[in-house]
Amino acid sequence: MRMPSRTELSPEQEQIYMEAPLDGSVVIIGAPGTGKTVLAVFRCHLLNRLKEKFQLVMYNKVLVRYTANAMGDNQLTGNVSTLHSWVYKWWQSAKLGYVRPKPGFEIDFQRMIRLIGEQKVANPRGFDWGHLIVDEGQDFSRDFYLLLNIVAAKGRTHGGKYALTVLADENQRLDEKSNSTIAEILQLVGVAHPYILTKNFRNTFEIARLAAEFYTGARTEIAELPEERRGGLPVVRAFDTMDNEARHIARYARLNDDQAIGVFVKTHQIRRSMMVKLRELLADSGIYLQSYESGTDQSSDAGQLSFNKSGSITLLCDASCKGLEFDAVFIPQMQAHNLDGIAEDFMKMRLYVMCSRARQHLEFSWTDCDGDPEIARLLPSRDKAILDWREKT
Repeated sequence: MRMPSRTELSPEQEQIYMEAPLDGSVVIIGAPGTGKTVLAVFRCHLLNRLKEKFQLVMYNKVLVRYTANAMGDNQLTGNVSTLHSWVYKWWQSAKLGYVRPKPGFEIDFQRMIRLIGEQKVANPRGFDWGHLIVDEGQDFSRDFYLLLNIVAAKGRTHGGKYALTVLADENQRLDEKSNSTIAEILQLVGVAHPYILTKNFRNTFEIARLAAEFYTGARTEIAELPEERRGGLPVVRAFDTMDNEARHIARYARLNDDQAIGVFVKTHQIRRSMMVKLRELLADSGIYLQSYESGTDQSSDAGQLSFNKSGSITLLCDASCKGLEFDAVFIPQMQAHNLDGIAEDFMKMRLYVMCSRARQHLEFSWTDCDGDPEIARLLPSRDKAILDWREKT
């Protein structure tokens, strides 16, 4: 993330920074690239200067590391965590007993709600989260917000602060089961009107226009197209083999060794295969190659994941790309995205999230297909001139 200085905030960002209260509940909504996480980080720094207790919780570990890197203050990295990491520590502070995770490590918020209803909070002061900032709030369940509402109502009677800031875009919900709409969040946290971000600072006009094709949410959340930033059309390519697909990405990286490149795929198996191929193709290039799986960094050089590094390629599964941004994004092996059993709107949201990570350059590709794969029907048609459809390579 490229953090702006205070003087570089847009008028609407500055207005929210100055006017959004630091007590009670605040909801901020906006499309990708409008600066939701930027405002989350600015609020963290402001709360830190005021010596207020705060915590920023996020969707996944990759996004936590990405945002912690952008904080610019190593002392604040402990204030950024995943929801799973934070919620269990917070729950234990109230001494209400152990809550076993549900299958798939899903947090049992309903049991927590029942326990709070049945018992007196043993340690109200320890239960006070101070100011909780929730980024990518659409990916947290309704029960999570209901729990926060109940705890805050009880806790404030003991003089706790229990402030809450939620930043969300309901069109970026990736999980069909565990998510919340903006309307649900507003109702559950008791906010009548959200703050809205409308200006896209990340994408070119052409990439933003393509992202809008996958939009399924309320129109009030879509950002204005950035007319002042122009670039090439996003590209669609078909390759004979994955080897040729990898060669194309490697060639682009060599020719653009000043860029940070993201490569998003469907499965860890594909990610591992692509990692092996790119590592071999780029062995003598000086390109920094890195990936992520189950809490373990896998990179061509020693060290942890490094974001916004010039001359780098980051390989991720699509579920881990939320909230990130890169100069160029490649989405290969598109034929692996099977639409069977997946609601079409949620597949469009995945495409919306993936393509809106790209600042300047974006490519989709697939291999081993006679004709277009099934997912291609969700892309804008050839006659719309929104995508540059290339011949098979």
